[in-house]
Amino acid sequence: IYVNLEGRPQISRQVKLPLPSVDDFSVVLKKISKSVNINLGYSNPQELRELMLKNFNHIAKVNNITESKLPKERKIKNAFLNSEIKSSVNNFYMTDSVSRNSPVMSECSMNFYKT
Repeated sequence: IYVNLEGRPQISRQVKLPLPSVDDFSVVLKKISKSVNINLGYSNPQELRELMLKNFNHIAKVNNITESKLPKERKIKNAFLNSEIKSSVNNFYMTDSVSRNSPVMSECSMNFYKT
């Protein structure tokens, strides 16, 4: 469970298994807490979730948007607001290594910028 920037609690799921020699983060955290003699208050992921829901009840409202208590956006008068803001990226479709190394993506990108 995590809370995104909008304040909406969401649940993520494991998509891919880690490498055999890599411990899950929760296992690493338990090992560290044990080595420094700190009780985290839980011993498995289910207990952790229950502890989170007990201490932060808004987390139980998964995928619900609640009104923010943050101040509303203010209008600020600055000289630069009248000028156009342009992106420094002139070819968004080629910004990652997979696309740059793909002949099909290169051709599509070239055709897109011809029009």
